[in-house]
Amino acid sequence: MSAWPGNPIASMDVRSFHGGTESSTTTSATTAQQTVTDAHIDFSIEIAFHDHPWFDNGRGYFSAQLEKLVGSGWAPVDSRSASLGDDDHDGDWYDTLTVSVDMVDLVEQYRVVLHCETRDTSLGTSADRTVYLQAIQGQTAIGDFTLDFVPMSIVYCPPGQDMTASLTQSQSYGTRFTIGESSGMQSQSGVQAKIDILGILGEGVGFSQSQSTTNSSTSGVQVSHFRSTVVTADNQKALGRAYWGPLGDIFVILVNPSFAASRRADGTILYALQRIEQVLAVPAYRLLRPDGDPIAGVIPADVRRRLLELDPFLHNLDQFFPDGGADLSVASNPFADPSAQNRAELIGRWWLDTGTELNYTLGDSQQLFSSSATEVKFSSTVSVNASVGADYDGITAGLGMSQSNTTTVGFQSSKETEASVATTASCFLIHNQNERDLDGIEIYYDKIFSTFMFRRVRARRTGPGACAGAAHGSVFGVDGRPMGRLGVSLTDAKGKVRQQTTTTMTGEYQFSNLCAGTYTLSAGDHASELRIEDAESPFTPARADLHRVRRRLDLATAAVWEVREALGLSSDKVRAIGAGLPKLRDLGGLARLVDATKEQQTAWAEQNEVTWGRARRPRATGRGRSAGAGGSGAGR
Repeated sequence: MSAWPGNPIASMDVRSFHGGTESSTTTSATTAQQTVTDAHIDFSIEIAFHDHPWFDNGRGYFSAQLEKLVGSGWAPVDSRSASLGDDDHDGDWYDTLTVSVDMVDLVEQYRVVLHCETRDTSLGTSADRTVYLQAIQGQTAIGDFTLDFVPMSIVYCPPGQDMTASLTQSQSYGTRFTIGESSGMQSQSGVQAKIDILGILGEGVGFSQSQSTTNSSTSGVQVSHFRSTVVTADNQKALGRAYWGPLGDIFVILVNPSFAASRRADGTILYALQRIEQVLAVPAYRLLRPDGDPIAGVIPADVRRRLLELDPFLHNLDQFFPDGGADLSVASNPFADPSAQNRAELIGRWWLDTGTELNYTLGDSQQLFSSSATEVKFSSTVSVNASVGADYDGITAGLGMSQSNTTTVGFQSSKETEASVATTASCFLIHNQNERDLDGIEIYYDKIFSTFMFRRVRARRTGPGACAGAAHGSVFGVDGRPMGRLGVSLTDAKGKVRQQTTTTMTGEYQFSNLCAGTYTLSAGDHASELRIEDAESPFTPARADLHRVRRRLDLATAAVWEVREALGLSSDKVRAIGAGLPKLRDLGGLARLVDATKEQQTAWAEQNEVTWGRARRPRATGRGRSAGAGGSGAGR
């Protein structure tokens, strides 16, 4: 506990004397604004009653009420009262009233309403006073630490050997990463970087217009900024035809960013970015096969693998780590759907005529309506700098460091994107007439790294193994409404998941680049057979709608945004669920934990299949073959 600096903040005095009484209050606080070192604050008020031995033998009454300024006005926090004096004795009485508060916010405004009066005497007086105070939570430096490598963004190159791209972001959407359990988020301005390597030119990659902020609903360190980024690539100079597409994706990596750690009065540990040693821009193929490259060669193999796992277009990494001699092409899948788990948002699809040249610009102003993305995590080695501070246990606990001195960095959709801020973004693509096997291209917005993704779409079969089948449909909940942001998957006859995607905000899904065959279509707690024929293509896709679907909500693994929206709860209550998860056994316990009504609990059961880490198989809903029928089950 901590006393308010300058206590007592006031004194109250009541006197009984020959011929009358007197009540008075005096403010004694040295200043109305103080920095406190403990979130619990005690405000003390001295009180005194002086009884004249020959007059009336009265009493003194004293009260103090502490109030805090909130959005709706002044709210009571604590109150105390006391009486001094008695009928049998004369003289002087002294005591102290103490009112207390536990700070929640970094800065809080208080007022203490004081009252004193004489009682049980023929002559009565009273006095009132209001004392206004402001408390600021102090911070104590406890040391600093450095992370080895932190990816800031991925610049995705368009697929196709003879395609040239120019990506311009005149206003970026920001990127943030979280570390530990702190609710204070800060970033530092003035860090600049310019990169010109391998034909890739990046300007202003870093913190050209950083902003410092505090966000009470998200844990960790936030780097949120507007970034003026220009990335151009000439495939003849830079990567070469053999490495275009996913193998040419550029990873922008912070090297050894340093953070200062401090502890707030309420125990929260804050991390502020101090400096960035270096910014690297490395193409994916160099992370797979450094071959003595002076940039990629300094990154350890385990870090290179963790970086590549963040790219949805790269797979089969087991053949490269430990460093192996597998052909680079086995790691690249330009046909992968990046929208799985709500990672990316489809902006549009365009068909490219064979043998022609295409010039395409993605609008002068593109409104990117946002939706929450599943967090992507990256483990980074932590070095606690012994030269600064002494509270290493506090740093390691706040970072959640493992025995190998690593911590998990979580990448989330940015604040700017969540607010659906209109942005200016352009993408210029040229389809060379010499490229014969690129039928179409889809452009996605990456919600994690705030950039564009490109994937190939086949419009027709052009040879063995070139699958061009397609399917689409809608998913509806038990209330008949479209289910947005719901995972949908296709599983083959052997039980292997072939493709995954996420429904749009209007409940629609689509699959492309499918081989002919029979699949199981799964969404929520429903599953249905889906048959793809050779004649079906993106122009004549199979149709399969699913009705009366319940969302499968595993509280042990679901993203915070998904639990919040599915159950209609605040983020604070979702975090309370996470803390109390080991003790939960049923929906009744869940409802009691978050003070939900019986009606809310009933709605949860009707619309969701809630589990606690115990997965259940989706129920089968039969087969369907009628094109566009709109009924449950699959159709063509």
